[in-house]
Amino acid sequence: MLLTVFAAAAAALGTQAVTGLPAPASHAAEMPEIIVTARKREENILEVPVAITAFPASSIEALGLADLGDIARFTPGFALNSATGRQPASYRPVFRGVTTMRNGVANSNAGNTFVDGVYVGAALLTTDLDNLERVEILRGPQSAQFGRNTYVGAVNYVTRKPSAQLEGQLKAGIAEHDSRDFSGWVSGPLGTQRLRYSLGAGHHEYGGEWTNQRDDSDIGGEVSDEVSAKLLFEAAEGLEITLKLGWQGTDDDHYAMYLQPSTLNNCCFRSAEAPRAREYFVGKAMPEDQVNLYTDLLEQHGGAGTELDRRLGSLAVDWQLAGFTLTSLTGFIRDEYSQGYDTSQAGYDPSVPRTFTCATPMPPFLPPRGSFLLHERMDYDDFSQEIRLSSDAAGPLRFTAGAYYYKGEAEVAARDRIDPCINEAFAVDRERDEVENRAVFGALAWDFAERWTAGVELRWAEDKVTVTNLPVNAPSARYRTVPENITPRFTLDWRPLDSTTYYINVSKGTKPPDFNPRVPDERYRAVDEESAWNYEIGMKALLPEQGLSLALAAYRLDVENQQVTELLEIPGVGTASILTNAGRTRVWGLEAEASAALGENLTLRGTYSWTDSEIREWTSQEEADLRGSDGSFAENEALGSVAGHDSPRVPKHMASLVLRYQRPLTPTLDWYGSVDYSFESSRYAAEDNLIETGDRSLVGLRAGLIRERWDFSFWAKNLLDDDTPVDVLRFFDGRYETLPPYPYQGSRPSSTPRGFAIPLPRGRQLGATVSYRF
Repeated sequence: MLLTVFAAAAAALGTQAVTGLPAPASHAAEMPEIIVTARKREENILEVPVAITAFPASSIEALGLADLGDIARFTPGFALNSATGRQPASYRPVFRGVTTMRNGVANSNAGNTFVDGVYVGAALLTTDLDNLERVEILRGPQSAQFGRNTYVGAVNYVTRKPSAQLEGQLKAGIAEHDSRDFSGWVSGPLGTQRLRYSLGAGHHEYGGEWTNQRDDSDIGGEVSDEVSAKLLFEAAEGLEITLKLGWQGTDDDHYAMYLQPSTLNNCCFRSAEAPRAREYFVGKAMPEDQVNLYTDLLEQHGGAGTELDRRLGSLAVDWQLAGFTLTSLTGFIRDEYSQGYDTSQAGYDPSVPRTFTCATPMPPFLPPRGSFLLHERMDYDDFSQEIRLSSDAAGPLRFTAGAYYYKGEAEVAARDRIDPCINEAFAVDRERDEVENRAVFGALAWDFAERWTAGVELRWAEDKVTVTNLPVNAPSARYRTVPENITPRFTLDWRPLDSTTYYINVSKGTKPPDFNPRVPDERYRAVDEESAWNYEIGMKALLPEQGLSLALAAYRLDVENQQVTELLEIPGVGTASILTNAGRTRVWGLEAEASAALGENLTLRGTYSWTDSEIREWTSQEEADLRGSDGSFAENEALGSVAGHDSPRVPKHMASLVLRYQRPLTPTLDWYGSVDYSFESSRYAAEDNLIETGDRSLVGLRAGLIRERWDFSFWAKNLLDDDTPVDVLRFFDGRYETLPPYPYQGSRPSSTPRGFAIPLPRGRQLGATVSYRF
């Protein structure tokens, strides 16, 4: 079916078409060219045989995009919702139907983020989009070019390049829910054209929309500040040196979460015939606008929510030699997180049986009081160095060769549990993750016939992964693995006209190995790397005279040795979710983007993606328990397969539409109006495919006036106040009942019934923004 749709679209355009992700204009001369760096060299997005959606600064401003979650609304095949605030573990993107069940060592996930090509281990949920030149969303494995942690996609933020002439912008906005935004940037020469600078700063506040029932405190608010500086020096003819430094700080409230109670469960009750079942809910999640969290205790012991202090820098040297370019890219990032969370999600202590009082001694086989009320400090350090040599792009044979080194460390510097009975904090076990990656890579492109190009990209990497457990009352334990991998990408593209590209792309990506910190025995400790093969055909086409652009991609992804979660009972700790290599997934998908000028003043942009992500192999203990397994190996195998189920957290359909109208009112004054719509179909919470989010539709409006350098706009986000949850987390709820015991086999089943943690989405918001360009 995918090939039929693709062929029909290609035939309709024939050889008159050209690619395009740029927004169309009414005349060919006005068609903007978008340059991307997906293959470590500047290229027209039309010519790259990779599925890319690029958002230049003009599009970010026109759509009023504030963060990566907003960008995901208008990107086919890419979904992102931060269920637990702007902490690193919240960054679990979905690229082409693949995501991480749990982020791994040093926050490894399905597709990480980069700034100007520099790897960021802790993700970038706080990045200010106002000071960017563009954002590139790359879909499909990018391991051949970007290396580790990009096995099904990558996000590359490209900061603004210092300009040859003085220019800048100031922007201010105000909105409901105590939201205020101020940002600005300035760029230009510093005494001479050989030395240029760019400075940027921003302050953003969102007051939140929820009140904690426990103490009437605010919940869900976010505050961000950032400063950046960039200096470009043309040291000699063909030699360009760019230094960039930046700082970011955040101070966020506790995230807004509602725990759907176990009293609503409608399935899978425990009985003699199902001795391990924990009850369940089937259907669309049922959130309520209620938050009850222990933020008062957290505030007394370090604070509730997340605080971030980030310092980052990079040094890029580009030296153009005779027919070649030698590039050195050095980057560092230092993140210090302080975060306090009530992980019961409901303002109670799940560690303690319901019948216990504060005077009741805790038995040794139960976790200590306050185990779900945690405050911790985390440090992330990243350093990377890349050197590459690239040939000029003009010849029929082009190459890139390089070497790469990365060292990253993620350490829980301190972690305390807070006993709510006595309001005291106690140190608990910590861990430190270390990653050292060495790689050599190369790429070769050959124009072997007129308008035909074949390419191969290859990367060899060694990934030294070390995890150190740091118990409070025991010696530390260290675990290490040093895998090697080779990740290729093969491309074939045909350009019947300068404005048309058809391509085939076959690529491989790998997700790094992992370790489980707490396991009942060593056979559960190591987790091997996961791999994905991507088979893709695509087309990018642009009809400048008609003001039409189109991009299509159809693909299949095969994910092997998949890292999936398994639930175990660990004495003295309780129930723990661990990773194991037990899964296999197959994904079929279709992605489409189109832009059209519907007249002199009216433009339209639309996207759509269909993603059929099906589990092909996975024996889930959770599934077996729900279906009545007694815990024996035979019954787990017979009842635990989820083959044929949809992958969790993956929307099957995504679509967006943006309609913008602009025309002059006077010779110096324009008015404009736009409406945008995005749709994301329901996601299942887990592999059982029982509870789901429901379909989510967001509508936005924007209207404004442009007078020379001034832009005044009024806008609305989520105009229809859609309250569909962005995610549902399979959890537990011990507030109302304890499950009865029945004879069982295997690990001890939990006596706590299932509940479901539901992150509460932002509602309708009205606001206004004014900006001045110079």
